[in-house]
Amino acid sequence: MSLHPTTKALPLLATAALVLTGCASIGSPSGPTVTEDHEVDAAVTAVHLEGTGDLSIRTGESSSLTVTARESTHERLVTDVRDGVLVLGIRSGAFLGDVGRIEYELVLPEVDGITVEGTGDVDAVLTPTRSLRVAVDGTGDVRAEGVDVEDLLVEIDGTGGITLLGTAGAQSVRIDGTGGYDGTELESEDAVVVVNGTGGADVHVTGALEAQVDGTGSVTHSGGAEVNASVDGLGDVRER
Repeated sequence: MSLHPTTKALPLLATAALVLTGCASIGSPSGPTVTEDHEVDAAVTAVHLEGTGDLSIRTGESSSLTVTARESTHERLVTDVRDGVLVLGIRSGAFLGDVGRIEYELVLPEVDGITVEGTGDVDAVLTPTRSLRVAVDGTGDVRAEGVDVEDLLVEIDGTGGITLLGTAGAQSVRIDGTGGYDGTELESEDAVVVVNGTGGADVHVTGALEAQVDGTGSVTHSGGAEVNASVDGLGDVRER
């Protein structure tokens, strides 16, 4: 008698297994790793990395982009130019699970903007330009060397981090959250640093430094700047 219920259940179990197998195959990246080349508009001078991925930026005479990812991931990626900014990320509505590792290699004649929204990481080697904006919204990290600008804008919202090496005439830094800015190897004449939350900024300033901390964050400085400090909370502004 007990054989009949078991026999009836087998097709149901098989169907369920097929459904689960299908879901797993949809949600997981598959296929070999493939590198594809993409054309980049010569007018592009800024890049915005959305979601996940590792982005390497170098400067060169002509613009180019190569993307290395699993074969099944490439069709989910977007490499669009919006208002002069190259946007790299996952196409809207295409994310169905783990896309695997994504590596971007970007070459631009000039770079004046680097932004990360999500968990992506950026490593950049730059050349002189008039101004530069570097921003992280999320948990991503940016490291850039060769910075040589008149005006520098640094923005962190979340737990991400930014490390810059080079020189700047003036820099403006704003941190909201628990993120961190390492500017110990970026020499600037003047700086304005605002930290809201528990984040921290470390800067090297030789002229005038205006530092504002609201919360338990900190601003650490070197370079012998004349400091105007304002602290609201348990945070601090101190010389390294």
